[in-house]
Amino acid sequence: MAASAGAIIQTLVPDEIRGRALSLFGLNQAIALTTGIVVGSLAELAGATTVVPVIAVGLVGVLACCAVALPRLRHVH
Repeated sequence: MAASAGAIIQTLVPDEIRGRALSLFGLNQAIALTTGIVVGSLAELAGATTVVPVIAVGLVGVLACCAVALPRLRHVH
């Protein structure tokens, strides 16, 4: 998956910002790993049936706030 995503980034992103795009891709993977550790620890303490819905509602809330506060993001090309 990471190889194909990297290939897509290399193909579609303009030369002048390709390095920045690839660094964000790497940062995204690091954040996903770190988040997994935190969510797994919370699920161990409180139970997955409690933690997963709470995180889902929190994520939807953050996305809704971003959609309201930054409407220009919907039109990024």
